[in-house]
Amino acid sequence: MGTDIHGYIEFRLHHTVGIWCGAINIGPMAERYYNLFGYLFGVRGSGDKFLPIASDRGIPPDVAEVTALAFQSFEGEEATWIGWREFRDAIAAGHSIHAYQQSKYGELRAVEKQVSLVEPDYFTAIEQERLRQGLDVKKDRYIYRYEDDGPLPLGPGWQLIVDLGDRLAQHYGEERIRLVVWFDS
Repeated sequence: MGTDIHGYIEFRLHHTVGIWCGAINIGPMAERYYNLFGYLFGVRGSGDKFLPIASDRGIPPDVAEVTALAFQSFEGEEATWIGWREFRDAIAAGHSIHAYQQSKYGELRAVEKQVSLVEPDYFTAIEQERLRQGLDVKKDRYIYRYEDDGPLPLGPGWQLIVDLGDRLAQHYGEERIRLVVWFDS
């Protein structure tokens, strides 16, 4: 059985301070995209190949009522959220961990090491932060780098979600848009 994503694009009106509104139910549109799930939220995907951007944040305390009701009725797992700018930046420049070995002459060469097969806690929190900052991490004869892989390719459903969220961001401002999600398996 596969893992599906559920949730809402939420927005906050200009004249309200803390009230979020659930605008778009993404569940019917969002294809299963495990690399995106792993890269953004730490769910499925290629595990350690990515340093998840928005994992384990939970449901926001000020979540929109429609989103909260949908989450409670669905009994979803692994809830989290991501701001719209953070989401757009992430899909515009997909990143993953690449492994290299250094030759005796000091040259780095990419290796076919399957980083996704590494144990989930292979990188310490300090090493993960170094990778996010673009710094190399040396470990077990390898040098690891977190590199830009270019924009994530999106299927038609995800492209529609992006287009609709962008439209809301144009109207309300991207700081007033977020994506609240949860998963089933």
